[in-house]
Amino acid sequence: MPWNRNRYYYTEYVLAKIAEAYPSIYENGIDFGFGNLVTHETAVVEFKADFDLAVKSLSPRKQRFIEMLVGGADSFDMEQGGYYNPALFVRMVFNEMVRFLNKGEL
Repeated sequence: MPWNRNRYYYTEYVLAKIAEAYPSIYENGIDFGFGNLVTHETAVVEFKADFDLAVKSLSPRKQRFIEMLVGGADSFDMEQGGYYNPALFVRMVFNEMVRFLNKGEL
């Protein structure tokens, strides 16, 4: 986990794992891989709250994209929704969310 002193720094990988776990985040926790499963209620709530706050900082179009991603839409559905090249778009959106979360004003 990317900790620096007493501050957590988000990465695109962490946001992708939160988005993947989002539909059942309270029941199953967040699996960050490498045997790192976060199930502690406080930690899960904080990760989810930060994710939701970052989503709210996005434009409505990007928010809809995150809703589709969390809802399990595949690339075809995303392209039908007007999101061409979803793999590039998801990296762009997560990068914007990371910059928002790591700027230190939360």
